[in-house]
Amino acid sequence: MQSHNDEVQFGGVTGGIVNVVSKSGTNEYHATAWEYLRNTALDAKNPFSGLQKLIQNQLAPVAAAQFRLPHIYDGRNKTFFLRNL
Repeated sequence: MQSHNDEVQFGGVTGGIVNVVSKSGTNEYHATAWEYLRNTALDAKNPFSGLQKLIQNQLAPVAAAQFRLPHIYDGRNKTFFLRNL
């Protein structure tokens, strides 16, 4: 994270800049899932408002593997994908 970086290579931005580097791919299939849960039972009481009911639940599976098209393209060690389903 860089803040107040006004160099030309970053477009003269005076705010903040986030540089991200991702992992390299793999030739094996991987899958995972994440969940974001928030509701009134887990929140602290707000003394300045009445009863507010809040229920928020997000669940998302994620899959990663090499990209291959049988008999057309073999993407082993070359082409990878990461997909939030």
